[in-house]
Amino acid sequence: MYRSNTEKYQYLPQFEDYVKDKVEKKEAILLVAQNDITFSKLAQLATVGNAILPSGLKVPDGNWKIVNQYLVKDYDNDCLTNIYN
Repeated sequence: MYRSNTEKYQYLPQFEDYVKDKVEKKEAILLVAQNDITFSKLAQLATVGNAILPSGLKVPDGNWKIVNQYLVKDYDNDCLTNIYN
């Protein structure tokens, strides 16, 4: 059993493919600052569009969510669920 909606994707290669595609489209941002990574662990699936993260990074306007250590635009949890079923 998983503790969160994002934990089940953390170690699966399909999530890496999903997020790699999003990064190539400039629809995902990898968080690298330690204070942003710590914040991301507490704020999984939070909508953060147009917010300023603890490091000072300004999130672009739009439907951005925190998923693992990424900011993902228009995150589609149902799309990933279908991949794994």
